[in-house]
Amino acid sequence: MFFEACDDRNRPCWGWTSKADLWIFFIPQQEILVVEPGKFRLLVSQQQPELSQKVVPNRGYSVTGLPVPLVKVRNIASHVFKFPDVLF
Repeated sequence: MFFEACDDRNRPCWGWTSKADLWIFFIPQQEILVVEPGKFRLLVSQQQPELSQKVVPNRGYSVTGLPVPLVKVRNIASHVFKFPDVLF
């Protein structure tokens, strides 16, 4: 799971600035994870020394972030819905 930390102007990105109560991540053909932003931020802060920063280009700008292993995100998720358990 990629945690966007800052942009190429060193401004904080959504990982730090989102005001959402919950983040819902849809991983096609696998699962849906429901995560509280504060728990994800704490995880990133604690794991930062072990995670490799990556720069990802976008149209007209780039962001720097941290790829967080899905297994660690699953551990802090309040809900994990596995396919085919999810009915649409």
